[in-house]
Amino acid sequence: RKETGSSVASNTDIIAVPSARDYINSNKSNADVINSCSIPAGDGGDATYYCNGDLTLGGGSYSNVTIMASGDITHNGASSLGASVQLTIALISGGKVTINGSNDTYGVFWAEGNVRQNGSSMLGGSVVAGGDVDRNGKFNYTQVKGLSPNLNLPKGGPKVVQWAEKRAI
Repeated sequence: RKETGSSVASNTDIIAVPSARDYINSNKSNADVINSCSIPAGDGGDATYYCNGDLTLGGGSYSNVTIMASGDITHNGASSLGASVQLTIALISGGKVTINGSNDTYGVFWAEGNVRQNGSSMLGGSVVAGGDVDRNGKFNYTQVKGLSPNLNLPKGGPKVVQWAEKRAI
């Protein structure tokens, strides 16, 4: 790890972040994908949704669902771990992902742009951002490696091989 000014970075080589937008465009027309911007809270039954545009998830709790949007995703609820301590929700955004609220939220958060967490919740899971990861409020992050086999993600999943963190001075 090396520190330069207000940034901390790993010693690994810089890599290209997989394109969430390309992944969405390759998968949005699959026969099993539900084309809707109205995603019900609760157990999604291992469904995959695609929203053409920006998407706001309400204040409920979500599980067992993959959600893709061509635009930004705002998550105002919670998402929980499965019984086997696995991530059961994936939010894949062609724009940015914003997580609001004070409920603990677990999942795969993959954005073409920034990922922002607001509020005082614990964020657990995996974060892949083509831009910055912004932390506002009281922020705690815990990596969770276990993925539900039913999540609609690239086989093998995105792997963390490089990271960088900006620190306020």
